[in-house]
Amino acid sequence: MNTLTDDTRCVWMTSNVVEYRLCDKQFDCERCEFDRVMRNCAFSGEKADLSEKKTEEIDKIDLLLDGLMDEDYKDRLIYLPNSLVLDELSDQTFRLSLSSFAVHFLDNVFTVVPGRQGTEIRKGQPCLMLSGAWGSITVNSPIHFLYVDKSDDSIQRDQAHWVIGIIEAEKNEIARECLSQQEWQQQIIDLSRMLIQHKIQHAGAGRAADGGERKIQHLYQQIGIEGYLGMLKVLFRHKIKSRSV
Repeated sequence: MNTLTDDTRCVWMTSNVVEYRLCDKQFDCERCEFDRVMRNCAFSGEKADLSEKKTEEIDKIDLLLDGLMDEDYKDRLIYLPNSLVLDELSDQTFRLSLSSFAVHFLDNVFTVVPGRQGTEIRKGQPCLMLSGAWGSITVNSPIHFLYVDKSDDSIQRDQAHWVIGIIEAEKNEIARECLSQQEWQQQIIDLSRMLIQHKIQHAGAGRAADGGERKIQHLYQQIGIEGYLGMLKVLFRHKIKSRSV
């Protein structure tokens, strides 16, 4: 059973970076002076080298943390498990998308394959397949629905949410499966904690084992494929098939 202390532990405490600290900002890290100080110290051992490195090679985790902090819960949207989002178009008709914070984490994606038009998807069945240099994943549906129309392979990637397609679904079932605002916020907190842990563990990711420079373009290169797939499991909550590397 979680206590009040457990529920208010600072993300830096849960990441085992500080021994004890409780959050008094309601996890609004962006406005927390302590968080800013800790972030500035995270790479303190490499400050002498920062001016020689390209920003895009050292700030992958920082960029993701900033993106998570900028996330807003939108009342008009319906948030589902497995990082899926619904936008109601008419009675029992919805636009199905990947959540904006899931899009932040999807590195170097080759293909995005939604189900075929007219396909009936039952709860627990695959509704979307993603593949990239890091492996492949199949996103399972938390609800029973019918694909009325699917997006093309571009999945409108220029937008915050990647649109998968138009679906028909029962509102009663959606209401049973949708996430509360508190559950949505907990996802953001869990992902932020994982990113902070990786930032501490991979502080020298901009250098190869021999001390030379290596170009970091994607998160999976910085934290390793195993660590990256671990984060995708938090996003999509199911077994992930990894490519051999």
